[in-house]
Amino acid sequence: MKVAFLFGAGVSIPAKLPSTKCLTDQIFSGKGIVRGMAENYFFGEPQKFDYDPYQEFIPRIRTFLNLLKNELHEYYNDSKESVNYEDTYYLLDFIRKNIYGAEKNPAFKYLLKNFESTLNKLSAPIDPLINEKISLETLLNETIIYIKDSVILSLLKKPESYVGLSLLGEIISNNHFNTIDVFTLNHDLVIEEFLKSINKDFCEGFGKEVEGYRFWDQSLFELDNRINLYKLHGSVDWYYYDETSWEDRRICKCTSDIVWRDPRKPEILIGTYNKLAEYIKGIYLELFCRFYKTLNMHSYLIISGYSFSDKGINAKIIEWIYSGNKKMIIIDPLVNSLKEKVPSSLFRIWNDKNRINLIQNNIEKVSWNDINKIITN
Repeated sequence: MKVAFLFGAGVSIPAKLPSTKCLTDQIFSGKGIVRGMAENYFFGEPQKFDYDPYQEFIPRIRTFLNLLKNELHEYYNDSKESVNYEDTYYLLDFIRKNIYGAEKNPAFKYLLKNFESTLNKLSAPIDPLINEKISLETLLNETIIYIKDSVILSLLKKPESYVGLSLLGEIISNNHFNTIDVFTLNHDLVIEEFLKSINKDFCEGFGKEVEGYRFWDQSLFELDNRINLYKLHGSVDWYYYDETSWEDRRICKCTSDIVWRDPRKPEILIGTYNKLAEYIKGIYLELFCRFYKTLNMHSYLIISGYSFSDKGINAKIIEWIYSGNKKMIIIDPLVNSLKEKVPSSLFRIWNDKNRINLIQNNIEKVSWNDINKIITN
């Protein structure tokens, strides 16, 4: 038997990792976040850095983020959507790409026009000894780094419990399953740490360690692995081996001492609709192709913790469920509210139990027996 999972941020909440809402509140409040000397941000005691004029970036970033948030709130005014840090990151990425010419969208200049008066105030010099205005490019880059660093540091937290993965553990211990494919949109390390805690070998696409590094090799997924883990949005422990090189763009995992010395940022995807553009690049193209190819080999897909906000993932799920005798099992304590968020193609078959089955519960309270009853009916 084969089984596939698709996990979102919700499955990490029982491990005491922050939810999307908690991350959003942290980022917009700026509480306990300090700017480092190397154009980075970390959690600390801000009062210890009061002498540093560059701490002034944080209130300006918060003002800028709230400006974007209000713009998004106005856009979502007629819907039940709430604005989170990923929505705001998408808007930041849109502005940055248009400033640098990576995109050319005529709506860009109208958006900036709305922000003009506030941006003029935010451009005032930060360092009293250097009478130089802060450019929009600098403010954008600082804000993007601020969000990424906040997310990464929050998700590096060690899991306190693996109860949210008890269903996965139960299926792993069931010898009837010879292939278990786990697709996750999470950047954290909860799933890897859980699999290590139960002494289970798994393939995550990285080879054996060589001098402290394990390099990405997607061909490892072609081997006869019982458990495969696909991190479709990257991970807090993925790095470019040489970020400055255009010739050596290998992704690697490092031992803890190498990561400690390494100032580079992990390779993760943040945002909403901007992820679509990233799915055709580098490691994400390889992972997205794996998702498409591997999912088509399964008849059942168990989904939990996912809010159906990724258009690229949704498109492949829709193709899959309409391609034949497929069944999707969605586990969520507020599963009925998801109906308003899913794409129209899924909305139309939401109550078709031959295709979609809903379990209104926390994933830690769901057992293999609950799933098996659905599959065998």
